[in-house]
Amino acid sequence: MLGYLLLLVAGVLLLRWLVVGDWLPGGDAALSQLGYLLLISAMVASWLVQRQGRMGVLLRQVAGWLGVVCLLVLMYGYRHELGGVKARFLATLMPGRAVAQQSAGQVQIVASQGGHFRVMLTINGEPIPFLVDTGASAIVLAPQVLSRLGLDRRKLRFTQPFQTANGQVFNAPVILQDVQLGDLHLQRVPAVVNQTAMDNSLLGMSFFKRLKSYRVDAGVMTLYW
Repeated sequence: MLGYLLLLVAGVLLLRWLVVGDWLPGGDAALSQLGYLLLISAMVASWLVQRQGRMGVLLRQVAGWLGVVCLLVLMYGYRHELGGVKARFLATLMPGRAVAQQSAGQVQIVASQGGHFRVMLTINGEPIPFLVDTGASAIVLAPQVLSRLGLDRRKLRFTQPFQTANGQVFNAPVILQDVQLGDLHLQRVPAVVNQTAMDNSLLGMSFFKRLKSYRVDAGVMTLYW
């Protein structure tokens, strides 16, 4: 029984050290807690002795539960780092999902399989998918998203000429009252609406000029503000 008692005391002390960071508090509280610990351990050890016939199975169960507890404690200690791993994993599965970073003022976007950067912006409260195009001078909205943003195409003035590979088209200037990407919030961002249908809305330089900087490295675009 003494062996079981010592094993239990050592296990409980180890668990306290993992969770709290010390073995026992100082002063009189240490003696009090040690007394309670010995009493409880003695009761559990007595119960174990009565079931010696099943000790092999029981010890494996106890070891398994101790392993689960230690794993949970470890995961809690690294919860911030694991949160970043989760975000990167989801971003790889769902291109366009922004990966928020622990440090304030930056966000990352993981490239899709084709090497393009796709991102989901929240504009005026509505999620709108974009293809990043730093060669475009402005945010270019596909006309099919206008109704979701509360914009009436009939009230727009398509007066800005824009040259494309298929010829010249005309765009209508608009102001996006609220643009959000992760923790990034921008107000009154200029954009244009394309006159003809587009496969994707384009995230151009009128967005990136509102940032402090951005960089692309190994298939990851990092935005700083």
